[in-house]
Amino acid sequence: MQLGMMYAATGDDRFAANLHQLIDDWGELKTTYRKKKNAVYLLEQFEKYYATAKKIKKIV
Repeated sequence: MQLGMMYAATGDDRFAANLHQLIDDWGELKTTYRKKKNAVYLLEQFEKYYATAKKIKKIV
């Protein structure tokens, strides 16, 4: 969760890459893994936000 928050705060792709690797090591997530699912959701949401921000920055 900390890596996700650091990525959300900075937008640094290294945090996202580290978090992706950690998530890949988890394997299949059961429905009872709420914290892990929240970390995945957080990463997905902020990746969308930062992808949009990068597109806007290119336009401006």
